[in-house]
Amino acid sequence: MFLSSLLAFCIVEPTVSSQSANPEEVNFCDLIREAAKYEGHLVRIAVYYGATAHAALVTGKGCPSSPTEKYFAALTWGHDFDLSSKNAKSMFGLVKNGHTAEVTLVCLVHAGEKYGFYDAQVQLELKKIEAVRRYPSS
Repeated sequence: MFLSSLLAFCIVEPTVSSQSANPEEVNFCDLIREAAKYEGHLVRIAVYYGATAHAALVTGKGCPSSPTEKYFAALTWGHDFDLSSKNAKSMFGLVKNGHTAEVTLVCLVHAGEKYGFYDAQVQLELKKIEAVRRYPSS
């Protein structure tokens, strides 16, 4: 009995897959301002994606950073993110050619620490790229 209970405990994971959950539509500026509120949530956000030699960052339309406030998030790739998807290739291609990408992302939010080279307040674990286009659009 003990062995079968232990085996069942080891096989069944109590967590729900973020892929099966419906992402919450969130304004990027609100996400940054109230990061703790979204900790652990799966969200859909419309942002600008850019990369430097040090980090991949996303920013929002209506909340530019200032010297006293950082309105950007660090971006990481979730273990289940498909790097070979058409949208991923488009996004990376734009950035590789020196452009900014305007994207709609589904991400898992991590907050409460400083993340990445630029000490972002929020880290977004990328799950899916739903839309991508060059910014500014030509």
